[in-house]
Amino acid sequence: MKRLKNLFARHYRKLLLVLAAAVAAPAAQAGIWQDIQQRGTLRCAAPLYPPLIIKDPKTKEYSGVYLDMCREFAEQYLGVKVEYVDTTWDNVVAGLQAGKWDISPALNRKPERALAVNFSIPASYSELDVIYDPNNPKMQGVSTALDSLDNPEITIGLVSGTAQDHSVSKRLKNVKIVRLPSIDEVRMALLSRRVDATVDEVDT
Repeated sequence: MKRLKNLFARHYRKLLLVLAAAVAAPAAQAGIWQDIQQRGTLRCAAPLYPPLIIKDPKTKEYSGVYLDMCREFAEQYLGVKVEYVDTTWDNVVAGLQAGKWDISPALNRKPERALAVNFSIPASYSELDVIYDPNNPKMQGVSTALDSLDNPEITIGLVSGTAQDHSVSKRLKNVKIVRLPSIDEVRMALLSRRVDATVDEVDT
């Protein structure tokens, strides 16, 4: 596979921990921390994105750097245990607002999201790459310009609700987009040429 680095022209993804529910109700936010202490657990959303957020299908155990941050925050700073809650990227913000979990890792800060939830400072930054098979005839005319991908003959596979989904959907208007629930399914679609390219983080 070949990577076209810097197609997003310094488009860095902010990897954050969301630390509250609706910002419109500050008093309710204080209640969240009281509920965590009374419950004895910090509920952390776990939208899968291997190798950053992983759930072993056999053991059902969770791992990954972002879930490690949730556990460390729970144990070292709140003095409670961590509880991981399965979800998808499409439902992360809605789940925070509905009180289904208390915190979510790796959620990009966006203006519309900031109206609904609070964000911590960035935990890290990550650059996005476009990944494709150089032997795919549809990709022969692709250059280092992002707009070269905006071709109705090209299909891009994305994990629904992710930063990649939001970025590509906003920037490219002609390319075909296939949204799938997990990064594993997107990568399999790329390998089988169901899609011609995908957008993923450099460190994955």
